[in-house]
Amino acid sequence: MTTPTADRLAILRPAVRDYEGEWTTRIVQRLYAAHFGPGDWRGKARQDLAQLAGEGLLVLDDTDRGRKCYRLNRIHAFTSTQDANTTLGGLA
Repeated sequence: MTTPTADRLAILRPAVRDYEGEWTTRIVQRLYAAHFGPGDWRGKARQDLAQLAGEGLLVLDDTDRGRKCYRLNRIHAFTSTQDANTTLGGLA
């Protein structure tokens, strides 16, 4: 049996790896609502984005005062050498 946090991160991690743009609380809220139904996802979205940044998968961009967004940390995005070899055409 998995925890609610693990269930959310199982949805968020691959989405982060697949999407090239920026990640905001609002985008994650919409993702969670689509997968888990309506609810107040704001706090969980913030928590999960911060966790992925702490793990190194995302990088926080807070250069715009009053607005936080996260971007994929491309160096950390590869979870295995095979992923890197496939994506980089065998150069890794």
